[in-house]
Amino acid sequence: MSGFDDELEHLLFMHREVLVYKIPPAIDAKGHRAADWRDMIFTGRLRFVGKGPTGTIRIEDPNSGELFVACQVKAGGPKTVDPVTDSSRYFVLRVENDSGNHAYIGMGFNDRGPAFDFSAAIQDHMKYLERKEKAEQGSGIDFGPSRDLSLKQGETITVKLNTGGGSSRRRQGGGDGGALAPPPGGLGLAPPPGGAGGRRRRQQEPAQQQSSGFGNDDWSGFQ
Repeated sequence: MSGFDDELEHLLFMHREVLVYKIPPAIDAKGHRAADWRDMIFTGRLRFVGKGPTGTIRIEDPNSGELFVACQVKAGGPKTVDPVTDSSRYFVLRVENDSGNHAYIGMGFNDRGPAFDFSAAIQDHMKYLERKEKAEQGSGIDFGPSRDLSLKQGETITVKLNTGGGSSRRRQGGGDGGALAPPPGGLGLAPPPGGAGGRRRRQQEPAQQQSSGFGNDDWSGFQ
């Protein structure tokens, strides 16, 4: 939340009935025990609201909405919400009046479910405050003056490229691109039997037969 959101009040948790107790001082450093509470002084509605960095637990009259007591939850300062040592349904609240005087009161739920949700809402709000504080600290980091990395007039950039010399040498060693050499003796294959030479001989043979196809007896009539 920031800017306009800091001016809005967000409802973080609400329960229709909580029990408020006047509690005795803690008997040891471990904390308060709900089993020692005997004096219940109020029954009302609980609302946990957030506005900017501050969360406020408000215990109000369930009918009129009049405020009975309030407890602020914020980062830094003394802890204002503390669970008891013997139950998950009861908490100790540190409350202050307008003069800054503070006192401790006990607050309890009838069921464990809403008590768990209330505790989770308190934890979520504290985590939000921690993230916001880290973000604000990070936004103030000084990275120094920015550097001008643009080229000035007359400056150039030299880039060395890998031309793949190994591949070029392999292509040069390959000669004519891998063409096969002709076999010994060239392509001088012998003509098949009955080829062109045979056809020429057959064409000459009829002419010779025509010139000597008649014997001497055939010309005797012309003598």
